[in-house]
Amino acid sequence: MAYDDMRKHSLSFISFIALLSCFFDCNAQTEGNFVKTFALGYGDKYLKKINLRWFVSKSHCLPNEGYTILRKKHGAPMIHQIVGYVQSHQEKSTRFTSEEQKIADTLMSYMNKMSKEAISEPLIEWSLQYLQCVSPDIAASALGLQFTDTTVRAGIQYDYRIDIGTTTIATISNISTHTSLQPKVNTFNVEELSYGNRVTWDTDHDSKQGIVRWLLIRKQLNVIDTVAMIPKVLTHSLSKLYEYEDTEVLNEDGNVTYSIIPIDYWNTIGKSYSMTIKSRRKSPRLPTTNFISFQSTKRNILLKWTPAMTYGYRIYRQFGGEKNIVAHQIDRTVTSYIDTIRTPVSYSARYFITCLDSIGREGEFSMPIDVPIDDEIPPITPRYVIVQPKLGMFELMWAHSTDQDKAGYEIARSLGKDQNFYVITHTPVKDSIYIDSAVQSLKSGKFIYRVRTVDIFGNTSDWSEGILVSMPDLSVPMAPLMTEIKASDKSIELRWQRVAELDLAGYWVNRTDDTLFTPITLNEELLPRENTQYNDTLIKAGILYFYEVVSVDSSVNISAPSIRLSARSYDKSNPAPPIIDSVYYTEGKVRITWFFEYPPPIPVSVVVERSRDNKRYVQISAPLAETEKAFSDTDIGSAEKYYYRVRALSKEGNYGKPSDQKSIESSVR
Repeated sequence: MAYDDMRKHSLSFISFIALLSCFFDCNAQTEGNFVKTFALGYGDKYLKKINLRWFVSKSHCLPNEGYTILRKKHGAPMIHQIVGYVQSHQEKSTRFTSEEQKIADTLMSYMNKMSKEAISEPLIEWSLQYLQCVSPDIAASALGLQFTDTTVRAGIQYDYRIDIGTTTIATISNISTHTSLQPKVNTFNVEELSYGNRVTWDTDHDSKQGIVRWLLIRKQLNVIDTVAMIPKVLTHSLSKLYEYEDTEVLNEDGNVTYSIIPIDYWNTIGKSYSMTIKSRRKSPRLPTTNFISFQSTKRNILLKWTPAMTYGYRIYRQFGGEKNIVAHQIDRTVTSYIDTIRTPVSYSARYFITCLDSIGREGEFSMPIDVPIDDEIPPITPRYVIVQPKLGMFELMWAHSTDQDKAGYEIARSLGKDQNFYVITHTPVKDSIYIDSAVQSLKSGKFIYRVRTVDIFGNTSDWSEGILVSMPDLSVPMAPLMTEIKASDKSIELRWQRVAELDLAGYWVNRTDDTLFTPITLNEELLPRENTQYNDTLIKAGILYFYEVVSVDSSVNISAPSIRLSARSYDKSNPAPPIIDSVYYTEGKVRITWFFEYPPPIPVSVVVERSRDNKRYVQISAPLAETEKAFSDTDIGSAEKYYYRVRALSKEGNYGKPSDQKSIESSVR
């Protein structure tokens, strides 16, 4: 199914905050005491790479410091080695709709400003997880939640670890370039109810499958419809069963086929599971009853009807669109019903009633009755209000209200503490964003904003908490002047002149190894304004790095970058020895082959040494490239015994320890 087609059947992104609690558990999946979130990976045996993707964690929603990716050989006792970094808050996704991007930007801005204690707010995590469930390819790319390892060797199993600073948030074990994804379910069942069909399925709780949503397909009379797109987070509730009730009216005496299709976090579509049932529901000849009276009090509507010779009743409510069932089966002895309308969407509701037979089939609809709604319940106060200063204006954003009867929002502004608030919106704002450009004509430098919800009945919520803001300082500080760059053993030191700005807050140090790519920021926290040097030790020897420094003032204005300086560090440590694979005699020469158990962290050469007494060894080869794996010794005598060993040689001229020796006797010519 095409991406756009699946998006059409997903729930509206604008109202997703209200629906999240219906789909998700808020507990993150754990694997050991330190794992905070879920990760999924698969291999590509043709391109020889491994792809990783992970969810935001509950305690580290999109960290500023980004993610560190570590790897080790599966089963090896060695510690994990860093293989890459992923920076969160990447560029905006061009595949989001404008409304989706607006919600994502609101969440990002809120998380950047909220306190450490509030970062575990479940609604923020649920919102981001919902975004990953319905659009995993877009979300993982835009939010920086994926990594591709192209340095793996085919046929070798690896273990991966994903860290934020020194905290491990996810692990993936025993994965290779041949690892594939096969999302699946175990059982699938469909049963007929008196008011529709119930579809149930379960999974085997194997979290490595990483299912994030299911597509439920229905086929009837050769017409195929997507009934629902059901997202979920990668945690399981106490019951492993999942279910969906299809209450649409189906054709009588027809075969209906349901199919469930699992889709994992890499958008891999799994095997479709199907089941066909025969619908027995008809339009029986039953008596028709009608409503005789109603009473409406604060969303509680009392309906009464005439009794009929039937086995029960069913009541429908309509708000201008489709009829929705509000009571599936009422006992035949009952002739009244109280309907509580939690979220009215119009000033009145229309009701219908039908009679039921012994197996739950219903007759014709009654004549409708229209009931005015008496609503005095105020809507919910807006949450997560953010005020961002712009050039000569302020931009207000907040989370959409879940009240279906809302008419919009009102915004009030005060010119400072102990000042009166005035509503600045002439009519309720329909969207959850507002630009206040009138502040340009006001003399005050500080403002307080608050927002409230208004429903269609004129009820208003409480005002949100006031947000104090001031006109921003938009002047950019001077760029630092880089004065020195010094490379040493496994480190590079930078020095620059101090920027003479009164409101200077500190410096960011950026680095890249490719001038075509945007540099990454190295320091997790802003360097103090007194600092004029930085020592970078998280580098690889022999690689040319480019550095720049930017200054930041107290209003978070960032200067242009300094001039770029470059340097290449070196490594004086002795390289690890190769391992001799074989030594054999053929065609008048001795052939020696070797390999490295792990790729050398720095570029090295290899030399071959020979001895006749296993005591005094002489180098018999020129330095060979690291990619060379064999050498032939042609300078040998007949019927003599030789000992061979190999060792690595760094570019700085440091010899590593020799490998274990292997001996061979040359044959008589």
